[in-house]
Parts: sequence; C-alpha cells; structure tokens
Amino acid sequence: AGDDSLLKFFRMQMTTTMSRYYAHRKLLLLNADGVCIAPPADREEAWFRTLFVGLSGGQVFLGDRFDLAEPEIRDLVKRILPIYGVAAVPVDLFRKPYPVSRPEIYRLPTPQREVIALFNFDREKAIELDWREIGLQGRYEAWEFFEERYCGVIDTAQPCAFPVPFPAARLLLLTPVSD
Repeated sequence: AGDDSLLKFFRMQMTTTMSRYYAHRKLLLLNADGVCIAPPADREEAWFRTLFVGLSGGQVFLGDRFDLAEPEIRDLVKRILPIYGVAAVPVDLFRKPYPVSRPEIYRLPTPQREVIALFNFDREKAIELDWREIGLQGRYEAWEFFEERYCGVIDTAQPCAFPVPFPAARLLLLTPVSD
C-alpha cells in the first residue's frame, strides 16, 4: 500500500480546483498551480500531479528544478503539453463530496476520443465505472496511457471496475469502435 501523507494538501487543492470546471473559460482560467516532479517525487506521484494540471485545461507552470528529475519523469510533462484548453468534468463530484470523499472519475471529451481519468485517494482498489453516469454509450477500444497498455474493447452497456494502485492515477483513452 502507498503512503499519501505528502499528498494531503495536493488532494484538497485538486478537489477545489477541479470542482470549478464549470467556470473555466467563462469566468476564469483554472489554475492548477505548478507541475512539481523533482525528488522526492517518484514516477507515480509525478504522474498524479502532472495529470491533474493537464486535466485542468488552464495554465501550466513548471514549478520545479527539472534537472533533478529522472528523464522518464521529465517526459511526463511533455505528455500533457500543449494543454487542450478544456477542463475535465469530475463525473462523481456530487456523489463523492469533500471532505468526506473526493471525486475519482474525470471525463474530458475530445474530437477523436474520450479521455477518462481515475484518481485513487483512498486505498488499493478498483474504481467502479458506470458508463451511463459518465455519459458514454456504445463500444470503445481502451488504452491505459500511463502504463501504455491495451485494455481491449469496452461495452458501455456493462459497468466495470478498473484497478488503480494507491495513491495513484490512471488515464483511459477510449476510441469508438466503428461497426
């Protein structure tokens, strides 16, 4: 099991920032703060933090000495640039309100694919995905971006559970299957 003691402030900041998705580009630009990936951040923590900034759709501030991070960790930042400019929607925002819980499922529709981000703040577990709640119908080919693995075809008529380590984040890229 992971140790999230260093991420307490980050979890609060992420919940506060992403719950304002509806105001992005209407009233303000979401400001997710700086991307911090230098040691002692490991690959999981760096991805957690980098993904949050990328999903915010707002400005990106590079807030660390990148020369201290491993090249593989520095490459994570390249994966979120340039910013898409649209804020991801916390799908379970009202089902998992702060401070008792936090949203775990974020959806970012793009012209080519659906992007589903999963954040695990609690414990080793599989996050339940109800595709109707997420707003998807049909069949999709699924890739997990962080681990770079093909997950197969997902039929959104059936809910599923996706394992996410603790504390960690995963990013599903879903491309519609053409019949």
